Amino acid sequence: MKALEELTREIREKLPESENREIVLSDLMYMILVHLSGNQEVNIYKLTHEWNLSKPNLKDQSPELINFLHGLIKK
Repeated sequence: MKALEELTREIREKLPESENREIVLSDLMYMILVHLSGNQEVNIYKLTHEWNLSKPNLKDQSPELINFLHGLIKK
């Protein structure tokens, strides 16, 4: 999945401490709150309804959520 690979790369660039481990949902939240705040209109409703909290790794999330997050980062 190209969007997952690009999203993972973008997160690793912005959060170097995530380099040697799986990207987890807390990494995404940090990035959204710190790196995107003020620059992006984040659809919190979409995030909370697509986000599967029982699966903490990014790679285990739905393609819809990955594509949504990928779109946020690419803007």
